[in-house]
Amino acid sequence: MEFLRMNKKVTVGAFKDKVHEELNVNITKDQAYKTCGKAKILIQGKYKQQCTRIWDYCEELLSSNPGSTVHVETEANEFSGKETFRRLYICFAALKKGFKEGCRPVLGMDGCHLRGPHPGVLLTAVGIDANDCIYPVAYAVVETKNKSSWTWFFEFLKFDLTIQDQRQWTFISDRQKGLGSAIQDILPRVEHRHCVGHLHNNFKKVHPGETLKGCIALTGAEPESLVHPYYSRDAYLKAYEPAIGPINGPNNWKRCKRAPMYAPKKLKLSGRPKKARRREPG
Repeated sequence: MEFLRMNKKVTVGAFKDKVHEELNVNITKDQAYKTCGKAKILIQGKYKQQCTRIWDYCEELLSSNPGSTVHVETEANEFSGKETFRRLYICFAALKKGFKEGCRPVLGMDGCHLRGPHPGVLLTAVGIDANDCIYPVAYAVVETKNKSSWTWFFEFLKFDLTIQDQRQWTFISDRQKGLGSAIQDILPRVEHRHCVGHLHNNFKKVHPGETLKGCIALTGAEPESLVHPYYSRDAYLKAYEPAIGPINGPNNWKRCKRAPMYAPKKLKLSGRPKKARRREPG
């Protein structure tokens, strides 16, 4: 159990070898897979049970971090009418204040699929502090990456960061589906740039070699004597002066009066199509 708690990405083979090393017992891969799965449930819990505590989790976040933005969106089941989790947006008050006072008006947008049994996509907005390190601003869990989910995310982000003069802001992203059109609808005057790293990865499929990479590196170079005023000690301290308040463990969360919501259905990917096998004439 402790081995799985310390190593969240442990493989079945590594777990099997660990059991043999500590207990001098040989188990099959099937036994290791089932045991590993049961142990992870004891450590992390079932995601369906976790969804029933989302309202309690949001109340705990707001009580420990006043001024934060925590918004949950649900949808009613067409048969039972019960609430089912759909989206969750979180932006801590400390991050809002720190970004506004100590970071440049530059945001990177990205999204990734959640691993494990949890269906959905994680959307993030990150900035850059005075030490050129990533500064998280806001994040959300949505059902998929499309124009609707990105538009919903940008509406909250625009409110939290009080984006009024859009011409002073720059958004950087890859060419994800629906992201560019969502920016045009919510923040049409923001300068939208595409990530050079993603562009290079797309180009190198057709143009391999170091020539194109060298041209991109020279294009993005800046004079060494140019120092932006945001690169200062005072800006760095302002960004990290606010602190995020820690929250209690789940056992100490207050029970919300709202009815618990249910987990969304897991989206099962179709996977590789099966090959049609022909029988030999007998």
